[in-house]
Amino acid sequence: TGVQSGALPIDGEGNTNGDPTDDPTVQPLDQVPAIQLYKTIATITDVNGNTITDAGDTIEYLFTVTNTGNVPVTGVTVSDAKIGLLNQAITPADLLPTESGTYTGLYTVTAEDVALGYIENTATATGTDSNGDPVSDTSDAGDDLVETVDGEGNTNDDPTDDPTVQPLDQEPELQLYKTIATITTSEEHTTELHTLTKREIQ
Repeated sequence: TGVQSGALPIDGEGNTNGDPTDDPTVQPLDQVPAIQLYKTIATITDVNGNTITDAGDTIEYLFTVTNTGNVPVTGVTVSDAKIGLLNQAITPADLLPTESGTYTGLYTVTAEDVALGYIENTATATGTDSNGDPVSDTSDAGDDLVETVDGEGNTNDDPTDDPTVQPLDQEPELQLYKTIATITTSEEHTTELHTLTKREIQ
């Protein structure tokens, strides 16, 4: 049987039955737990109707998590500090290999965002594989094969974790009002004004 004297072959779970003549044939298989998170912009709503993306407008983000491994992953959640998400469950939260789950989150553009000129951030997805071990991924902007730049035009040579960037319209504008606050007259002119007013009243 090819088994050393005194040794008993084990089954897939590492057990034996004390009988070396009826051992099962076992082929170990590679388990590769993996998930992929894409964070993309679904819609932008021009709340104030000024035809540009600026403070007060809303951005709807779509989070898509796909089980890219070969074992089930359960309890999948997404977190995104920028829009206030912490361990938010996706639907569905339990994914078989090749299955995907989603979640949509809303963000309101602030004046600080406009001053910066763009909104940029990444999210994370986490879950648990069939062995009870954690599985996680950092979001990409939508294509793991393409390297996209961040808000400053930089890259990190890893096309799988690019931040999601939304440029914002910056329209600097100043408005100047020139008004008369006070009028100061000389004593002589003031007296004449008073006199004139008195004569008009008489």
